[in-house]
Amino acid sequence: MIQLFRKIRQKLLHQNRITRYLAYALGEIILVTIGILIALQVNNWNEEKKRQEEFEVTIEQIYNVLDVEIQELLFIEFHSSQQNIYLDSLYNYPELLDPNLLPGLLNYEESESSPFRTSIGFLLQNLKVKPGNTTEILLARDLTEYASFANLEFNRSEKLLKELLLVETIPTPDLTFGIALNQRFLEMPGVFSEAQILKSQEMISRPEVRAALIKAAVLHDSYAAEAFHIRELGEKLKGEIKKQFPQVKLLYENLGLVGEGSPNRDWGTDIPFEKKSEEPAIWEAEIELVGGQVKFRENQTWNRNWGGRSFPKGHLEWQGPNIQVPAGKYQINLNLTEKTYEFIPLD
Repeated sequence: MIQLFRKIRQKLLHQNRITRYLAYALGEIILVTIGILIALQVNNWNEEKKRQEEFEVTIEQIYNVLDVEIQELLFIEFHSSQQNIYLDSLYNYPELLDPNLLPGLLNYEESESSPFRTSIGFLLQNLKVKPGNTTEILLARDLTEYASFANLEFNRSEKLLKELLLVETIPTPDLTFGIALNQRFLEMPGVFSEAQILKSQEMISRPEVRAALIKAAVLHDSYAAEAFHIRELGEKLKGEIKKQFPQVKLLYENLGLVGEGSPNRDWGTDIPFEKKSEEPAIWEAEIELVGGQVKFRENQTWNRNWGGRSFPKGHLEWQGPNIQVPAGKYQINLNLTEKTYEFIPLD
């Protein structure tokens, strides 16, 4: 009887040990599972944080590309319209124009901008949207549509005015779109003889020349309208990015002033500006100007440069005309967010 009791007791103890072991093992499994789930959650959180940071970096790059492209499109739009202003004078009021300008103007009417191609396509490849995030998906969709739409080709199948000028042995120098007008290259003293200038005056009344002017006007209107529509879309997207990501800022570096009116008196050595604010993008400098023409540019190259049409303050124009400044000491303020400049006398 005693032995039977001992056997039962041993059996119960053995079963109790198994139960405790199973409970311990189950607890360990649960703890490991919870640890794995937490690790996965932390990893997912880190991956999402990394994705979001990369998304915002790419968006800021796109924001800056759009800012530059809007300026480029404004340049195309403005100078296409400007061509038509001169064309209207050639067609309707040639007697009001300086005869010395006529050969250059006739050449310039068929000058074209370089092709415009957006640069955001490459950046869009790095834009990873979060599945289910409607805001990011719609923004990526709109940017993709802009990338596919924002391209302009300027292909004149024929240069009728230049052909007519060549028949009369009048030179047809290549005049860079926009730049030639801003830098007053149309005057070209010494390029055209007096006889060629007189011949240009006679040509304007010919039917074939007037027909070529009308054809040029249609193309100018078309280019200006296309540039306007792309710019409008770019400005809308830039505004939407700023609304959704208010922390984005314009990224400029090494701004400087250059020109014959600078202390260096040349177009190759820049006087540096100091960044005062990232948002808005404010740059300032105190400079003793010797008087003459100046411009602003970035990184001591002409890839990004700005001029203006007024003094002491005005609107920064992409690839714009030189600014005529009198001698004196100035605090010069550049606002690259609003695209404005101001020369404040310090004397």
